Amino acid sequence: MAKKAPKTEEQTEETPKKKGNKLVLIVAFILLAAAFGFGGSYLANKYILPKKAEAAKNDKTTISKDEVLVPISEFVVNLSDNSNNNYQYIRLKVSCLVADKDASENLTKSMPLVRDSIISVLNSKTANDLLDVNEGISNLKTAIKDKINQEYGQTIVKRVYVTDLVIQ
Repeated sequence: MAKKAPKTEEQTEETPKKKGNKLVLIVAFILLAAAFGFGGSYLANKYILPKKAEAAKNDKTTISKDEVLVPISEFVVNLSDNSNNNYQYIRLKVSCLVADKDASENLTKSMPLVRDSIISVLNSKTANDLLDVNEGISNLKTAIKDKINQEYGQTIVKRVYVTDLVIQ
């Protein structure tokens, strides 16, 4: 058998140094990543998120003390035929924002007119119109508000809120 050469001092010291260097690099990398993570979170919370929260706060629609929400009972209506002979339905529940209690009473008295207006708007829409990600529901709310105000003969509904929506 061949004799193993005795290890020199350089060979015995290299192994612990290499392991130590790798350990130091790993720890340094972890600390650096943690510092960037905490720093980024701090900067985002201090400078970016407050601006977004304030913008959302300014965009938020508030209802004044005098305004009243009038709930409209649920609708189940056929949507416009998309020429595939696949009938599609919508279940919808809305509430209308009116100026005051008197307007609320007038709208409640005229509920058949309101329901007819909403049904006529829904019958003219297809599922694709309503499912448009950008403007579908927004256009529906505007169309309902405009149709009710047109049929009523004056602006009674300020805003329409969709409280329940299912399309099948």
